[in-house]
Amino acid sequence: MISILSGWLIETTIGILVIGILSFFVGKKPISQKKVEELEFLIRIKAITFSWIGLMMTLAFSAFGNFFDSELSNYSRWDPIFYIGLSLILYMISYFINKRKYS
Repeated sequence: MISILSGWLIETTIGILVIGILSFFVGKKPISQKKVEELEFLIRIKAITFSWIGLMMTLAFSAFGNFFDSELSNYSRWDPIFYIGLSLILYMISYFINKRKYS
Protein backbone atom coordinates (compact mmCIF):
# COMPACT_ATOMS: atom_id res chain seq x y z
CA MET A 1 0.00 0.00 0.00
CA ILE A 2 2.85 2.39 0.81
CA SER A 3 4.52 1.68 -2.53
CA ILE A 4 1.27 2.47 -4.36
CA LEU A 5 0.88 5.77 -2.50
CA SER A 6 4.50 6.75 -3.15
CA GLY A 7 4.04 5.88 -6.84
CA TRP A 8 0.91 8.05 -6.95
CA LEU A 9 2.78 10.91 -5.28
CA ILE A 10 5.56 10.72 -7.87
CA GLU A 11 3.06 10.59 -10.75
CA THR A 12 1.07 13.53 -9.37
CA THR A 13 4.25 15.57 -8.99
CA ILE A 14 5.27 14.78 -12.57
CA GLY A 15 1.85 15.84 -13.87
CA ILE A 16 1.89 19.13 -11.97
CA LEU A 17 5.44 19.88 -13.14
CA VAL A 18 4.45 19.24 -16.77
CA ILE A 19 1.52 21.67 -16.43
CA GLY A 20 3.79 24.33 -14.90
CA ILE A 21 6.40 23.96 -17.63
CA LEU A 22 3.78 24.05 -20.40
CA SER A 23 2.14 27.19 -19.05
CA PHE A 24 5.54 28.88 -18.74
CA PHE A 25 6.54 28.23 -22.35
CA VAL A 26 3.20 28.81 -24.07
CA GLY A 27 3.12 32.56 -23.59
CA LYS A 28 0.25 35.00 -23.72
CA LYS A 29 -1.46 36.45 -26.78
CA PRO A 30 -3.05 39.88 -26.43
CA ILE A 31 -6.84 39.78 -26.71
CA SER A 32 -8.82 42.79 -27.92
CA GLN A 33 -11.78 44.11 -25.96
CA LYS A 34 -14.31 42.79 -28.50
CA LYS A 35 -13.09 39.23 -27.95
CA VAL A 36 -13.51 39.21 -24.18
CA GLU A 37 -16.47 36.81 -24.41
CA GLU A 38 -14.21 34.27 -26.14
CA LEU A 39 -11.64 34.49 -23.36
CA GLU A 40 -13.37 31.95 -21.10
CA PHE A 41 -13.62 29.50 -24.00
CA LEU A 42 -9.91 29.95 -24.75
CA ILE A 43 -9.00 29.39 -21.09
CA ARG A 44 -11.08 26.19 -20.93
CA ILE A 45 -9.59 24.82 -24.16
CA LYS A 46 -6.05 25.46 -22.92
CA ALA A 47 -6.86 23.92 -19.53
CA ILE A 48 -8.25 20.78 -21.18
CA THR A 49 -5.24 20.54 -23.49
CA PHE A 50 -2.74 21.00 -20.66
CA SER A 51 -4.52 18.49 -18.43
CA TRP A 52 -4.52 15.85 -21.17
CA ILE A 53 -0.86 16.45 -21.94
CA GLY A 54 -0.03 16.29 -18.23
CA LEU A 55 -2.01 13.08 -17.81
CA MET A 56 -0.38 11.48 -20.86
CA MET A 57 3.09 12.43 -19.62
CA THR A 58 2.22 11.00 -16.21
CA LEU A 59 1.05 7.75 -17.79
CA ALA A 60 4.17 7.60 -19.97
CA PHE A 61 6.48 8.06 -16.97
CA SER A 62 4.44 5.50 -15.03
CA ALA A 63 4.73 2.94 -17.82
CA PHE A 64 8.43 3.69 -18.16
CA GLY A 65 8.93 3.21 -14.42
CA ASN A 66 6.92 -0.01 -14.38
CA PHE A 67 8.93 -1.37 -17.28
CA PHE A 68 12.26 -0.97 -15.49
CA ASP A 69 11.12 -1.56 -11.89
CA SER A 70 8.96 -4.65 -11.69
CA GLU A 71 8.68 -4.35 -7.90
CA LEU A 72 6.39 -1.28 -8.15
CA SER A 73 4.41 -2.58 -11.11
CA ASN A 74 1.72 -4.26 -9.04
CA TYR A 75 -1.66 -3.00 -10.17
CA SER A 76 -4.09 -1.57 -7.66
CA ARG A 77 -7.85 -1.50 -8.02
CA TRP A 78 -7.71 2.21 -7.12
CA ASP A 79 -5.51 3.19 -10.08
CA PRO A 80 -8.41 4.17 -12.41
CA ILE A 81 -9.92 6.38 -9.70
CA PHE A 82 -6.50 7.92 -9.09
CA TYR A 83 -6.05 8.79 -12.77
CA ILE A 84 -9.53 10.31 -13.00
CA GLY A 85 -8.79 12.39 -9.90
CA LEU A 86 -5.39 13.35 -11.27
CA SER A 87 -6.92 14.54 -14.54
CA LEU A 88 -9.44 16.68 -12.61
CA ILE A 89 -6.68 18.13 -10.41
CA LEU A 90 -4.53 18.90 -13.46
CA TYR A 91 -7.51 20.56 -15.16
CA MET A 92 -8.20 22.79 -12.15
CA ILE A 93 -4.53 23.76 -11.78
CA SER A 94 -4.14 24.57 -15.47
CA TYR A 95 -7.46 26.44 -15.47
CA PHE A 96 -6.34 28.69 -12.62
CA ILE A 97 -2.90 29.22 -14.21
CA ASN A 98 -4.48 30.23 -17.53
CA LYS A 99 -7.15 32.33 -15.79
CA ARG A 100 -4.42 34.33 -14.00
CA LYS A 101 -2.38 34.59 -17.19
CA TYR A 102 -5.23 36.01 -19.29
CA SER A 103 -6.86 38.19 -16.63
